Amino acid sequence: MNLPGPLARPLVPLTLAFIGGLASPVWGLDLSFQWAVGAGLLTLLGLVLAWLRGRACLGLSLVLFWLIGLASYQLALQPPLAPQHLCHLPSNQPISLIGTVDKSARNRPSGLLFDMAVESWLSPSGWQAATGRLQVYTPPLSEAVRVGERLAARVKLRPVENYRNPGSFDRRRYLARQQIFATASLKESQDLVRLAEAPEPWGFNYRLERFRIQAAQFLEQQPQSTRALYKALLIGDQSEITPAIRQGFSRTGTAHLLAISGLHLGMIAAVSLGLVFWLLRRSSWLLLRVNAFKIATLGAIIPVWGYGLLAGGSPATQRAEIMILVYLLLVLLERHRDLYNALALAALVILIISPLTLFTLSFQLSFTAVLGLVYLTPKWAPSFKSWWYQGELPGGLWRRLAFGIGEALAASAAATLATLPLVAASFNLVPTYGVLVNLLAIPLFSALALPLGLGALVLLPLSTAGAQFLIDLGSWPLESGLWIISQAAQWPLAAVTLPTPTALQIVAFYLLLLSLFPRQRRAFTWAGVGLGVILLVGSISYQSLMLRTTSDLEVTSLDSRGELALLATLPGGTRMVISAGAPLFGDSYRGRSYLLTAFLHYQQVRRVDYLVALATTRQNVDTLLDVAQNFRLGQFWYEGGRLPDPAFWELRNMLGDQQLPVLNLAIHPPPTQIQGIKIKLFQTSRRPEGRPSGPAALQLDYQGHKLLVVPPGRQEWLERLPAWGPDLASEVVWVSQKVVGSRLWETLFPYLDPQVVVVVCGAPEGGSPIKEDSRATAKWYYTSQGAVTASVSSSGLTIRQFSP
Repeated sequence: MNLPGPLARPLVPLTLAFIGGLASPVWGLDLSFQWAVGAGLLTLLGLVLAWLRGRACLGLSLVLFWLIGLASYQLALQPPLAPQHLCHLPSNQPISLIGTVDKSARNRPSGLLFDMAVESWLSPSGWQAATGRLQVYTPPLSEAVRVGERLAARVKLRPVENYRNPGSFDRRRYLARQQIFATASLKESQDLVRLAEAPEPWGFNYRLERFRIQAAQFLEQQPQSTRALYKALLIGDQSEITPAIRQGFSRTGTAHLLAISGLHLGMIAAVSLGLVFWLLRRSSWLLLRVNAFKIATLGAIIPVWGYGLLAGGSPATQRAEIMILVYLLLVLLERHRDLYNALALAALVILIISPLTLFTLSFQLSFTAVLGLVYLTPKWAPSFKSWWYQGELPGGLWRRLAFGIGEALAASAAATLATLPLVAASFNLVPTYGVLVNLLAIPLFSALALPLGLGALVLLPLSTAGAQFLIDLGSWPLESGLWIISQAAQWPLAAVTLPTPTALQIVAFYLLLLSLFPRQRRAFTWAGVGLGVILLVGSISYQSLMLRTTSDLEVTSLDSRGELALLATLPGGTRMVISAGAPLFGDSYRGRSYLLTAFLHYQQVRRVDYLVALATTRQNVDTLLDVAQNFRLGQFWYEGGRLPDPAFWELRNMLGDQQLPVLNLAIHPPPTQIQGIKIKLFQTSRRPEGRPSGPAALQLDYQGHKLLVVPPGRQEWLERLPAWGPDLASEVVWVSQKVVGSRLWETLFPYLDPQVVVVVCGAPEGGSPIKEDSRATAKWYYTSQGAVTASVSSSGLTIRQFSP
């Protein structure tokens, strides 16, 4: 039976239906697993009846794949766990575990992070069997753990939780894709014991890890930049990539060169295929008896597979490896020219194996970039397509060179434009010279340095001198590419900071792109161009207009699990960011600066008029620096302390270089009013007539409603705070869990006299901490349950809490 239209090649619509099912719960279109399975069985029965009657029913097939995708998402996110799974073990209390390291340790500022497959745990009745994978955080260790090593550890188990802020990263889904449903932390390095049993010396994983260690030791002998880049390219270890190098790659749109992705695996496949094909062409006897191109394709599979293993087998690498191997298989089957079906098949295989891969940035960027190449490049370089299929190339060396450069520019521009919304949504940084820099850097890194580096590792067991020669040879294109990227990153406007685009803006962008470059120009495509422009420009203009015309005060406190982080939007659209850190010591207590900056980008904040630090500590100094670096800043206020931390002085130097106003609140009081909001500061002195010092509490008074932010502070500061008396009384109070848990909270509470208390970095346990008389009537909110927003408008005060 000959099937017309999409029925002839249904793989693309079926894959899209499967993807729609996976994404439906994120969009709020959800069914329980039981209902999805039941509906799927009914749909399958309908398909069988249609097939028995000789009818093709694409609609039912799409519904079936949508239901399969929906059920796959739920099964991957919440799989049925065995009774002995570690998720059922006691949490938030010390327990002893034994397990095996099954993923290489990654460096973190405060220690190490590694994954462990748990074998047993110590119950009150003795050692019991346990199963499941665990992500373990440890303090710095004298010797890093190795894959295959058995460990005993005394840890605290915690379920995986997300930060409950609008637009926050879904960490729970990210770890569920790796079959990790719990995390653990060690208080001290002594809580980790390496067991005497050695790993099996003949196991494949052990021997592979030994070779990776040998390769890392060999690369240790190279100069720092060469060593760092080759470790990232060859074995997937980015621990030595310095912040300066990483920032240069990000600003020039070449960060993908540091990851082992489809670009590198595709280049290895192309180089291997070309080399084997060239060798086979040396023999006329072989050319007459075998299909040299298919033999060369088979020869490319082994290097791609081996490179994926050597790189550590990360999920991103496995996804790219499957994508390349599926395409090589289609080449063998002579179906590779049908690129859309090839992409659909690769995506379907990857998502069936790991459904949650759909939500990873590497998957989205890879397939979007390839779609952009397939769809846009033939339109921008039509001569290339005709010459390629006719087997003709323009004569003359210079014409060939011009043709190659033009085609490379078209491909780079197509991939960059296709992934632009995803890059803006994920990094909030869009490179302006990325097309040109990639044109120079990709050949140096992927076509020259990478094959030479892999050749060195292949030669390493046989000849160290030969391996060193290839590494030295590969260091030239590597260093050259790094120099080009470093220079380009310093050019003016090398990168533009953009807020996170909304779903409507992303749809409008792709509608505009497809309408500008349609498969066939029709009248309705111009209508699509107009609609895309209206939606894109209109959504940006509408938000800006609403912000400038607002007459409300809105203060949102984030779920930060540490520092106080608030965004206040004042009448007229003035933005004030308020931050306060706890008085802690050591890098292990540094806060998570990305939480506030990600929220600001999600709210499409472009300018922060006032950056206010009520208490500057190691817990929030990185946040202050990130805000100053990522947004246009008006003024910086701080409580007057001089934190002995490099990030603090980098912030002060940057503000000085930009000649931005800096207000020391201990010397100069803030303005008494901003946009109709009365500002009052509460900062005490250690001596009766001394200068104020220490943390400062900030009160915003608008339309008779007072909102007070109380930073975490030492006991002596809390003892002096009641000296302000009735002025402290506020309708809404933001306070940290450390303050609520202190013994002075009972004394301080009557002075605050709040109707609403918002507790940051705390969990509700038994309701209000205050149990006496009328003070217990205050409404309590906890940011650990969701970001809390207080709004003051002409209709009064309203409180709402974000619910993920």
